Amino acid sequence: GILFDQGTCLCEDKADCQPPDSHLYPFTSSGLDRMVQRYIEIGEYIPKFTGLDPYLNGPEYDYYWNTRPDMKGGFRALDDEFKTFVIANVETVISLHIVVLVLVVLLCAGYLLLMLRPFMRRVTQETRRIAELLSQLPSEVDMDALLMATLLTD
Repeated sequence: GILFDQGTCLCEDKADCQPPDSHLYPFTSSGLDRMVQRYIEIGEYIPKFTGLDPYLNGPEYDYYWNTRPDMKGGFRALDDEFKTFVIANVETVISLHIVVLVLVVLLCAGYLLLMLRPFMRRVTQETRRIAELLSQLPSEVDMDALLMATLLTD
C-alpha cells in the first residue's frame, strides 16, 4: 500500500512528481516508509557535520525540500486510509453492542417472565380469594376504617 513499495508518486498533484531520471525518484516511488526513513537519516546526519556548516543548497536540504509534496500526499493518503479503517471497525463494534444489548434485554425479560409467572398465578388466586371473602361481609361494615385501623396497628 502506501507505506511500502508504492511504485508510483504519492503527490496529490501528479505534476509535482519526481521524474524517473531524478536522484530522488527511488525514494519517492518506494513508499512513504522509505521516504520517512531517509528523512530521519538526514536529520540525524546534519548535526554531525564537522568543520563545515550545512548549506541551504546542499543535498540534505534538497531532499527535504523536493520530497515535501510526496510526503504530504503520502501522509494524507495514509490518514484517509486509517480513518476508513477506524470508522469501519467502530461501526462493527457499535453493531455488536446493539446486538448484545438486545440479547441482554430479551434474556432479562425472559428471566423475569419465567421467575414471576408462578407468583403471578398465586397472586391472582389470592386476589380472587380475598374478593370472595370481602363479598361475604355485610354492607354495614366500614372497610376503610377497618383497613386504616389494621395498617396503624402494624
